[in-house]
Amino acid sequence: MSDNQEYNGWANWDTWATSLSMLNEEHTYKYWLSAARTFDDRDSLGDRMSMAVPRSGVVVDDVDWSEVDWCEVADAFIEAAED
Repeated sequence: MSDNQEYNGWANWDTWATSLSMLNEEHTYKYWLSAARTFDDRDSLGDRMSMAVPRSGVVVDDVDWSEVDWCEVADAFIEAAED
């Protein structure tokens, strides 16, 4: 669905929809929040997310996984872990 235009303050619609789903699904949120506390940096966490989330069963209608800015999603979890 992405046309690579910024959406609601996120890199694009795919990134926004993915992060919204991950932040709002309790089990997924807790898992990645814990991961954010253990990974050294956003790139490492983003890489892990890009490999795991599309295969995990997280359902986000019409998302093009290749368009998701995983480092931006990782930043959201790192920020939440710091609170």
